Amino acid sequence: MDYCGYRPYWRSAYPEAVKMNKRGGFSLLEILVTLVIISVGTLAIINWMPISIRTKANLEKRATTVFLAQGKIEEIKSTALVSFNNDFNQTAPASWSVPYDNFMWTASDDRGSAIKVISVSAWHREDPNNKVNFDTKIALR
Repeated sequence: MDYCGYRPYWRSAYPEAVKMNKRGGFSLLEILVTLVIISVGTLAIINWMPISIRTKANLEKRATTVFLAQGKIEEIKSTALVSFNNDFNQTAPASWSVPYDNFMWTASDDRGSAIKVISVSAWHREDPNNKVNFDTKIALR
């Protein structure tokens, strides 16, 4: 049978090459390279986890500090609207009640006669350098 110079794929010119391609499995080198790649990736993830946990804890403290400071300044504002002439200075660090007893705060009042500027600072006891500050102005009505 003449194929006009074209040989179908099932009639390979190199039948031994077809037989070699039919054997399956992975070589030892391929397995070792795969293990090295997986090990490097796993080590990177393991080294990243403590940093991630520490960052999460710091962000939770920061969010709670912002929430508490905002609540304290709103509390002072509502009190100042009722009794404007009160002194709202709290220079000694005070703490909130449980479960927020690890958080501290101070407040300052400029004692203005017509407009008061009140500032509240809040921080976590373990990290006093990371303060949250809120300022507000209250006018006499």
